[in-house]
Amino acid sequence: MGPNRRILCFRDLKENTDEAIALFANRDAAEVVLIGSYEEHLKKYEEALDALHAITPTPDDVDALPDEEAQAAFAKAFRELMRVRNVLGSFSEFNPADLASDPQEYEDFKSKYLDLAQKGDGEGEGEGPDPLAGLDFELELLRRDEINVAYILALLLSLKATETAEGRTSRKAQTQRQRVVDLIASEIGLRNKRPYLEEFLNKVMPNLPPDADLRKEFDSFWAGKRAGAFAEFCAAEKLDPDGLQKLIAETLFTGKRPLQDRVLSIMVEKPGILRRRSAVERVVEGMERLVSTFDEGVDEVGED
Repeated sequence: MGPNRRILCFRDLKENTDEAIALFANRDAAEVVLIGSYEEHLKKYEEALDALHAITPTPDDVDALPDEEAQAAFAKAFRELMRVRNVLGSFSEFNPADLASDPQEYEDFKSKYLDLAQKGDGEGEGEGPDPLAGLDFELELLRRDEINVAYILALLLSLKATETAEGRTSRKAQTQRQRVVDLIASEIGLRNKRPYLEEFLNKVMPNLPPDADLRKEFDSFWAGKRAGAFAEFCAAEKLDPDGLQKLIAETLFTGKRPLQDRVLSIMVEKPGILRRRSAVERVVEGMERLVSTFDEGVDEVGED
């Protein structure tokens, strides 16, 4: 049995589990392998956030840290916050809304952390004249964030709050807006969604009244764009709309690619035998684009 195997226990078998863990290496490993509950890690996240705020109450305070020792203390505190956040992300019930930190605040702290990472060499911790030079920033932790539509909306909610409190042209609002724009542009997983997210950010949000419910406005906008793309696809491929909707639901439920006969059943005009295979493939690819653009990573948007 290798050192990276996991033991899943669904009953009260702690004694047996402890013995099994001992087979990995030794009994001291139990605290490492048994990571605790989701609620316990939410508490750890809150504690890590409090420790970070004790050093730097706001992201802007990072710039005012007096020396490299203080900067290293901030980096270690934020690194611990990242570690706990990544453990939380491994739980099936994880919801970003459960976190004690504001999404934009986390992004701002992360930006400061990356600035310090560039300043240091990131080659592992060790003694030296510059504490940052010997600090392992563990940048791979940052690459585990799931950037989806729900996450972007959380940033937009924070942006709207800033615009309401300080004005749309304030420096803070402009900085937050640019970071959202950069994130949308750089995230590969948002490639299909990018035109619609940018349209909402640049054309819809500026025209909303201050008391508008941003979540409801976004839901309405997204539903409208999905309906338009759906209707356009049905018209282009001559598909029965109800049949396509059912086929998409079936595909999402089973996780399997639909069979040729099932795809043909929703076609209003059946293609000839020679064109049948390519027509079915085109419809399936179109379905996948619709789902990846409008459904994946969007199901959590309406949740609080």
